[in-house]
Amino acid sequence: MHTNHLVCCAASSRRREFVSDQKAAFEPGTPLRTALTAGLRDLADGLRRLDEPDREGGTDAALADLALLVGTVLPARASDDQEPSHAFLEAARDRLDPQSTQTSESSTTSTPGI
Repeated sequence: MHTNHLVCCAASSRRREFVSDQKAAFEPGTPLRTALTAGLRDLADGLRRLDEPDREGGTDAALADLALLVGTVLPARASDDQEPSHAFLEAARDRLDPQSTQTSESSTTSTPGI
């Protein structure tokens, strides 16, 4: 029993170190955060370049689109039920491309809502 206690304590200590290291990796100024920030800036810039020049909202619209995409994927992938997952994805698609509603309505397959 004493040996098991030592193993358990060692494992617990290693877990705390791992969690602490993981938290430290996300602190501002770390290479991970710096790379993530650069990637997000590049992604937002790419969305801005793809955006229609006369679109209302300009730069803010591209960032809002990016936020919508990220915010959509999180619950859609976290759900273990396809119905709400598809509903999230379809709602985001319709918001980003209102013409897609016309296409999906004329389609023979439909995705149920939540």
